[in-house]
Amino acid sequence: MKNPNNYGTIVNLGKGRRRPLGVRVRTGVKVTDDCREIPQFKYIGYFENTPQGKKDAIQLLAEYNQGRTDIKPGLVKKPTFLELANQWLDRHEMSLNTNNSDNVESNIAHYKASLNKCSSIYDKQIDTISFKDVQDIADSVTTMGKSSVMKLKTLINGTFDLARRNKYIPENFICDVDFNYSRKSDSIHTPFTEDEIKKLWEMSQDREVKALLIMIYTGFRCTEFMRLKNKNIHLKERYMIGGMKTEAGTNRIVPIHEKIVPFIEYFMSDDEYLFNNQGKMWSYSRFQVAYWVPLMKRLNMDHLPHDTRHTCATLLDRAGANQNCIKDILGHAREGVTNRVYIDKVLKDLLEAINLIEIPIE
Repeated sequence: MKNPNNYGTIVNLGKGRRRPLGVRVRTGVKVTDDCREIPQFKYIGYFENTPQGKKDAIQLLAEYNQGRTDIKPGLVKKPTFLELANQWLDRHEMSLNTNNSDNVESNIAHYKASLNKCSSIYDKQIDTISFKDVQDIADSVTTMGKSSVMKLKTLINGTFDLARRNKYIPENFICDVDFNYSRKSDSIHTPFTEDEIKKLWEMSQDREVKALLIMIYTGFRCTEFMRLKNKNIHLKERYMIGGMKTEAGTNRIVPIHEKIVPFIEYFMSDDEYLFNNQGKMWSYSRFQVAYWVPLMKRLNMDHLPHDTRHTCATLLDRAGANQNCIKDILGHAREGVTNRVYIDKVLKDLLEAINLIEIPIE
């Protein structure tokens, strides 16, 4: 039998939740700018997807409609942190996909890793979690780097803000929690040595080494290299268009060193991306596991993917390249209005700069 209008509904919120059955009631409508009416709901209880859970959900909805606020004490439970965190992750992933964001799979994987740090409050109802509970979690990760700690903070803050919007808690106190992280120096990025670069050129017939040399001699970030499209490569004029992350780095012109032209030709195809994974773009996590780590082990080298970019910057600087050309190649913002507005380095200048880098073998 269909419930009366505005009676409320029981919905299944999906897998991954300990109590996936949500009891919700309509609170009104939201009128959009184009005059569409979007129903608004609030959740008044959550239950396990079992016969007894369904029975309790039906009972709660009936009692809510009989007395509105006269609900049996203890029957209505606020969701746990884990339940709300999973809801936030689902919403965040949907938002990333809707906006065609980069590296969605890797992004969500990092947030799920952050969620593992919150196991001490998994089963606590969101309205019973104290400031100290969250501060203890923040204090337990101070040896981690900035990126990891900020991912954790974003996850927790998003979860508590979702709770606030659903009226489970009166306010979101996460902004008062101190999230500290280990401040590492730039020394963690170690450029490839001259001997290592020489070894790479000696092994340049190797497919994976060809790709590694392209990364070193273009200065692309790892994710920029994986997103480089064949249609944006102009071998005749010896330049590529690519890049991301910053205003100065997005869709920038990157010159092609004359010695790596054959390597780029080797990878070019009818596929969308130059260096692809069976025709599809690599995810960063997959690239690390399937390409980078095995290659470093085979070469007996110890580097991070970002070290290729650091190597390019080091080689350009040692070769005496113009500093503005270096910034243009790497996608760094220039300092000063004069440089940004009046100096327009043409492709010829960029090619001269990149070709200053000497190849260690004939």
